Formats: sequence, structure tokens, C-alpha cells
Amino acid sequence: MSDLITLFVVLAVSVAAHELAHLASARLVGHEVFEIQIGVGPSWTERVGRMELRVGLLPIGGHVQTGSRSADGFRWRSAVVAGSGVVANIVLVVVGGAVSIPALVVFNVAAVLANLWPGRRRRLGEPSSDGRTLLDLLRGDVDAIAEERSGWFCVEADRARSEGRLDEASEIVDDGFREVGTTRALLAVRGVVSFEQRRFTDVVDAYAQLIDDDRVTVTGRAGFAADAAWAASLSGDPELARLAEPWAGFARAARPSVPRRRIVHALALVDAGRPEAAVEAIDGVVDPSADAIRVLVLAESGDRDAARTLFDTAVGPSFSPDHPLIERVVAALED
Repeated sequence: MSDLITLFVVLAVSVAAHELAHLASARLVGHEVFEIQIGVGPSWTERVGRMELRVGLLPIGGHVQTGSRSADGFRWRSAVVAGSGVVANIVLVVVGGAVSIPALVVFNVAAVLANLWPGRRRRLGEPSSDGRTLLDLLRGDVDAIAEERSGWFCVEADRARSEGRLDEASEIVDDGFREVGTTRALLAVRGVVSFEQRRFTDVVDAYAQLIDDDRVTVTGRAGFAADAAWAASLSGDPELARLAEPWAGFARAARPSVPRRRIVHALALVDAGRPEAAVEAIDGVVDPSADAIRVLVLAESGDRDAARTLFDTAVGPSFSPDHPLIERVVAALED
């Protein structure tokens, strides 16, 4: 039992030292710290100023999210932040050797090697190791540095969006595009903000650039395809609606059993003039959005009584009248 306790304490100290070193170095070089997590699993969460602190039950990992709007020395400041966690682990290797705690030495040597291993190039949707970040920064990878710089704008825009300040969020994203350039992270946030603003054309424009980008994970590309297809179908623009079906088909193929992907595909199939395939796509799906599509198919086929009954019992009570899908269904019932 004492050995297990020792191991737990060694893990906790090592992980905490690594993450706190990131935090301290970020403060030192003038980066803002948005979030720090020490440990994983069930977590205790506390907001400290503008920073969110999370402490997980299992001390086997963590992360620190930092950023800075200033471009002055950004590359080198970020390199200091990225490398500081490994420096903390190296210090603990020396301490562990000096006080004869083999577990402290072994774990921190492993942590140094794991964190310095660069792996493959960074992709949106995957965490980037300290080693990859350091390598990209030290060799001056323009694309990687731009993505790193855009993090500050993404976090600030998402904060504004979550607080309902959508116009401000959109302005922050625009500022990011002007100061950093078009990055994948900014495009992703642009899509989320634009969707909440019901600017569906902007959603499609943003996500269309990510769907075929191999610097985005396949899972991420499929997710963007689903959201782009949904926005295209809700836009009311026939030109955009024609893009929805292939995107929705790709998204559904990636995760065929997910109800939302089936719903998105069904609406795209309606736009593509394939109502029977649309009904088949949502067969067995119990969801108000699926029912709304069934109402749409019934209305467009001429069975308005059945469509109205289904709408009144299963769809209308579940949605706000100004929901774009409901606006479309109501328009179909009134035609």
C-alpha cells in the first residue's frame, strides 16, 4: 500500500510541476493563461480571475492553454512556455536522484522523452505535444506559428459567444484574420459564431475550407462537413443546398450510427429531391428534428393532413417558432 501511495504522490508532483511550470513561464513572458488542468477524470473546477483551474482525480496528465495577442517576440515567448514543462521534469529527475527516489527519476525521464517527442505535424482536432510545438516554433514554421497566434483570438471570441455577445465575437474573429491570417482554428470559430448569428453562407464558406484540408483530422473534417451541410440546407439558398448532400453523405459515412448525422443527411436528401431516401435515412430515429423532416416530406408529397397532425403533436411544441428548420416546415405547410 505504501508503494502505491508513493507512486501516486510522485505522479501528482510530477504532473503538477510540469503544468505549473507552463503557467509560471507564461506569466513571466506576458502570455495570458486561459486554462490549466492538472490530472484527468472527475475534476474540481474553479475560476481564478479569467483563468479556469481544473484538478482531476487521476494525476496522469494535464494541459495549460495560453495565448497572447501581441506579435512582438511571440515565437520565442511561446517557445519558452512550451519548453518550461520539460525543464521542470528535468529538475525533478535531478532531485529524485539526489534524494534517492527511483520512481521520481523514472517517471520524469519518461515524461521528458514523451513530451519532447514531436510526432507528426500538428492537425486541428489533435493535441500538439510540447516537442512538436517547440520544433515548429524553433524552425519558424509559418503555418504553425499562425495557428499558435490565433489561439488568443479563438478563446476570446468563444468567450464572447458563450456570453451571448455574438457581434463582438465576430469582430474578434475578424481581427484575428487581419492580424494573423486565415487559420484553421479561426475558421472553425467563425463557423460556430456565424451559425448562431444565422449567417449560414458564412458557415459554409468557413467550413468548406476545412473539409478537404488534410491538416484537419478525418473526424474533424466529417464534423465540419455535417455542420456545413446543415447550414447549407437551412440557408434557403438553392445553390448552397446543392452542396449539402455530398457533405452530409461524407459525414454520415464517417459515423453512420449517430442520429444527428442521419438527420443532417436526411434534410440534404430532401434538398436533393430524394424524399424516400430521406425518410429511410431517419428510420427509427426518435428526435424532433427527424419528425420535422418527416413533416417536410409529407407536406411536399401533398399529404398535408398527416403533416399537420405530426407537426402539432411532435414538432411544434419542441421548437421555437423562429428556428430556421421550423420556419421552413411551416412555409411548406402553408404552400
